[in-house]
Amino acid sequence: MNYDTINLLGLQPDDIQDLNIVRTDNNVFINVTLTKKIKPCPCCGSLNANIKDYKIKKITHSIFNTNNTYINYRCRRFICNDCHKSFLEDNPFIAARQRISNATIIQVLKDCKRLNYTFTSIGEKNHISTSSVVNIFGQYVTMYPGSLPRVLSIDEFYLGKTWDNKFACIFIDWETSQIIDIFPSRKKFKLYSYMQYINRSEFSNVKYVSIDMNPTYRDFAYHHFKNCLVMVDSFHVVKNINDALRNVRIHVMYKQDKDSVNYYLLKHWNHLLMKRKGGIEDNIPQYNKKIGYAINKPQILELMLRIDPLLKNAYEWKEDYLDFNEDYTYKNAAKRYDELYNELVKLNMNEFKDVVGFLKNWRTEILNSFIPVGQRRISNGPIESINGRIKVLLKTSLKYKNFERLRSRIMYCINKDSLPLLTNKKKTNREPGKERGNYKKNKK
Repeated sequence: MNYDTINLLGLQPDDIQDLNIVRTDNNVFINVTLTKKIKPCPCCGSLNANIKDYKIKKITHSIFNTNNTYINYRCRRFICNDCHKSFLEDNPFIAARQRISNATIIQVLKDCKRLNYTFTSIGEKNHISTSSVVNIFGQYVTMYPGSLPRVLSIDEFYLGKTWDNKFACIFIDWETSQIIDIFPSRKKFKLYSYMQYINRSEFSNVKYVSIDMNPTYRDFAYHHFKNCLVMVDSFHVVKNINDALRNVRIHVMYKQDKDSVNYYLLKHWNHLLMKRKGGIEDNIPQYNKKIGYAINKPQILELMLRIDPLLKNAYEWKEDYLDFNEDYTYKNAAKRYDELYNELVKLNMNEFKDVVGFLKNWRTEILNSFIPVGQRRISNGPIESINGRIKVLLKTSLKYKNFERLRSRIMYCINKDSLPLLTNKKKTNREPGKERGNYKKNKK
């Protein structure tokens, strides 16, 4: 008797009456008969039953990843001598009306937790079809919305051009980095409709809401969470300032002669403008053929800032704002914020008009972002990290057509505490297709 195979099947030697293995090409067949065990009749509970016949069940089992493995299980069928009802013996391989082993199902569900595994690759790994993987996932994975948290982060991610709504809205618990729910639209009226299905008693749980500079999210937060503080993530503020500085650089660069040193500096060393001045490496000067002498990175930055006072003013204001963003607290931030705003208005740079606009319109929400929760400031960092992982899932899978399946897969992969429900009844997430039109059958 092959004891290694018995252990791999999760059985004890006493459970096996007969076992042998047959290998043909890439297939492995494990022929097994279990030890006879008395089972009460499921209809009347009688123990007075005889063997009626045997039934061979072919079960797909991923015990060996290198081969297609099947269990040919010789299953006993009993007949009750009292009520004359027939029934099958219990077995550890499969549930009723199932052709894929329980061990394979568990392995498939483990593989579905990995973002870089597609349903197709999971099927190939476990030697089952893609549709079987999809059916297993649909049957055992049901992700329900979580309760509204104390700190709620809201953002969106890109679904793709094939969807009616190209962006989906995602809600996460900032403190635990767990996804609360995903909604297939970021449009205002649809988000308001979505909130009608949430228990209103949960609204009072929300004390802080972190968003990017999307006015829809701000209106949404103030409308539903009356006592909350809405915060604009500082990352998005800094990103918009850097984008404005980049536009200034491009504007100055195109005023230079393309063969000049100034054009070369602005074209090939522009990344130095995006870095903090104190974070630029003070490296050993190296000879630069275009400039004509040895120079290091801080000196290159100084040369760039001498090209045009507009670029210098924009860079220095950016540095002042980043110092403010890092060093100030909620108690002393308001005064310095207003000073920076007035300085930017006086500079009167066309490329910074949008920055002036959002600093004016989002003043309260930007200052709220300086309020610490625990030991750190609230930001959209956790939700941006999750969006990056969602992009990996969407890129590897090419595309999803069923949003509920996509939502469940994202939450199942990313939420650490998500588990399959192995007691679920068989169900499907299939969406109804297009109705077929009338047609005339060609007569031969």
